[in-house]
Amino acid sequence: GPANTLKTSLLYGTGKDNGPINNYWFDLSVDRSDALKYAEDAPEPRPIPYIYKDSAGGNVYCNNLAIEKGVTNGSIAVNGSVWTKDDIQNDGQAGAHIRIGGDYIGMTSEAAMGNPNYSSAVINNALPFEGTIRINGHYVIPGTAFYELFSSPGRTLEYYQTAESVNAKGGEFFQVYVLEQGEAGKTYYISADPANEEHYNFFNGELADKRDRFVDLVSPYISEYKSNVYLNPDVVSHILGVGVTDGAIVHEGATNEARIDYYDIKDTLLPRVFEAKTVRYGTSNAAFRDLIDPSAAIHDPGNGFHVFRGNRSIHFDTEGINSGIIYCSGNLTITGGTFSGAIICAGNVTIESSVTISYDEAVIRSVIGLNNSWELIKSETASYSQIARRFFSPGTYRALMSFGSDSYIVTGAAAGEHILTTRYTVNSWKEVNL
Repeated sequence: GPANTLKTSLLYGTGKDNGPINNYWFDLSVDRSDALKYAEDAPEPRPIPYIYKDSAGGNVYCNNLAIEKGVTNGSIAVNGSVWTKDDIQNDGQAGAHIRIGGDYIGMTSEAAMGNPNYSSAVINNALPFEGTIRINGHYVIPGTAFYELFSSPGRTLEYYQTAESVNAKGGEFFQVYVLEQGEAGKTYYISADPANEEHYNFFNGELADKRDRFVDLVSPYISEYKSNVYLNPDVVSHILGVGVTDGAIVHEGATNEARIDYYDIKDTLLPRVFEAKTVRYGTSNAAFRDLIDPSAAIHDPGNGFHVFRGNRSIHFDTEGINSGIIYCSGNLTITGGTFSGAIICAGNVTIESSVTISYDEAVIRSVIGLNNSWELIKSETASYSQIARRFFSPGTYRALMSFGSDSYIVTGAAAGEHILTTRYTVNSWKEVNL
């Protein structure tokens, strides 16, 4: 989508009076040297860039990118690049598709606590319904899938790590997984009895051993199996395990530049940047409460500022809320209708079917009171929400998004006197004396 002019112009510089342009939309002091080293326009480009220009629009940073169970004809299309702390997962039914136009970076490797919920894999459980996942750019898939075993009544549920970074509906690969070496074509079913090791030994051992066994056993039968996960074969990538994609096995070698880069920064740079770009709203240490004035959270629907305290469920069309700025202090469930503007929610946002939401900066300007040049309107008679303006400009807000300072020499009053003056680049604003 188009660049967000609000962030580009007011928060991250114009290249003139507001300091140097920062296209990455977070405080580079989080880790300036590493951030620039792995940036899209780094002086010495890396095999895969990790720090993307958010000013270009379309990038997503989230815990999971998922279509939930039972969803039909629901698609997720991301124009830019995606970071996830956990998985990309399609659990939908007919017409469920996920597409990433840029790169995909999974943040969590398979080694994270041995927990299936801490492993960035790509999982397409919508395969039986012809659901798809497509990644067009570079990709780092550092996690693997897990199967549930011994989950019969009275037994403790156990998870066994498989060799797959790209995984389809378990049943599609299940029989291949338990084929015994040397008995091609013969199928074994995993027993609920842990003493019957020959029936589940494929799941034992180190990942490298599992990966080799998977490739050996699956290769002869690959034409019978598919995942409907489509990865670009002509890009730099890293996959910890293996995957079946577009009728072929994807298997990354043991050493490569992309893998080295990933393990250099996965526990340092990536978590810090993710936090800065999400819960810190682009800053080094600000929280949401630092950026608003909760006492000004007053419902002002006549001027397009909609405030809901606590949990709330709304239908846009039924309640006549079709544009403006929505702030919800709890969880927000949207059941239907259309809306343009911006939604800010302190809790979780759940969007059900038949909902259309469009981010619209013109609407935001009209609610807060900015003209087309992003200048503040001072007229008290203008049609905008003074409540919303106070809400987004708290009196205690400090300049938490500075990117540094520069010094220059000016000539003083006395002849020949030179004064060293420091000019600070402050990428925030506060309005007073409304």
